[in-house]
Amino acid sequence: MASPLTVWSSTADATVYGKNATYATARTTAAFVTTVTNTVDPVGQGFWTPYRYCYEPCFSFDTSSIGSGQTVTLATFSLYGQEDDSVTDFTINAHIRDWGATVELADFVSGDDFGSYTKVAHYDTANGWPTNAYTAFANDAFPANVAATGTTYLIVVSSRQVAGNDPGGDEYAQIYMANDATGGGGTDRDPKLYVEWTTGGGDRSPLIQFGIC
Repeated sequence: MASPLTVWSSTADATVYGKNATYATARTTAAFVTTVTNTVDPVGQGFWTPYRYCYEPCFSFDTSSIGSGQTVTLATFSLYGQEDDSVTDFTINAHIRDWGATVELADFVSGDDFGSYTKVAHYDTANGWPTNAYTAFANDAFPANVAATGTTYLIVVSSRQVAGNDPGGDEYAQIYMANDATGGGGTDRDPKLYVEWTTGGGDRSPLIQFGIC
C-alpha cells in the first residue's frame, strides 16, 4: 500500500445564487455568481428585507488518478466551517452536477429540479456547524458516483430550498473555499473528498484524500 495522498479541490469553485424579493423566484432563478477568489461563501438561505437569497456552492475534485477498473469503496466529503448562521436548522445536501470549467449562472439548479441530480452526501446542521474543524458529510450514494478517470463535480444546496420553505431570517452556514490561504499553501481548510478503492484481487489501493472547491 502506498502512502495516502491529499489532493485539494480546484480553485475554480464558486457559489451561484438566487436573489429576489419574491421567494419563488429566488429559489428557482440565478442572479449572481460569487468571485472565484472568495475565501468564504455561504450555503443555505437567507432573508434580508426585501430580498430572499438561495446559495448553491459548486466544487470540483480531480479524482482521475484512481484510474479505470478500480472499485471505489469509500468516499467522504468534508467542509470546514467558518461561521454558523443556521438560526433555522437545515440539511446541506451534496449532489453530482457537472458545471464544467467555470461556475456560471446557468449552473444554478432550481429548487424544484434537484431530484434530477444524484444526492451523494448530506449533513444536518441540527447537529451543530463546527467552525474550527472539518465536518464530514454522511454518505448517500458517493462511492458509485466518484469519477475514477476524471473530475468529480458537486453542487450543494439547503434542504429547505428544495422543499420550498421561505426563509424567515438566517438559515445558512459559512464555509471555507479553495482560495483560503491558511498555512501558506491554501489547503488547510479547503473542501475535501476522501476516497478509498480496491483493485483486482481485492487488494487495497493507495488511499486518496481529496480537498474540495
